[in-house]
Amino acid sequence: HLAAAVAANFQVALYSWADEILKQAGLQTVSAGELFGPLAGQVAKNFAQKPLGQILSGPLQRGDLQTIGRHVQYLKDAGDQEGLGLYRMLARKLLQNADFPIKDREQLWKFLKGREK
Repeated sequence: HLAAAVAANFQVALYSWADEILKQAGLQTVSAGELFGPLAGQVAKNFAQKPLGQILSGPLQRGDLQTIGRHVQYLKDAGDQEGLGLYRMLARKLLQNADFPIKDREQLWKFLKGREK
């Protein structure tokens, strides 16, 4: 039951957070559901059809420290300490999983384990 709650309920929390980020940035011209629905659908499809280690993409998987640094700085500038902690925690959770082929894993880990403020 815990695994199901994490998989289902926390997805909703993350979508809600993405919606907040869009609103704070003044970028929301459509709903987060319209914007991210296709992305969420593709991730769900990949999760159902592929091994876990093959579905991660984006700046963390690429080892793109510059983009991750911009994300962290945005959250700091927005005063979103809770979001900053969550971003770092979830990124570290992915880094801890050896199934994910993540470039520059150690460098990312060092950056993301930094102080939350």
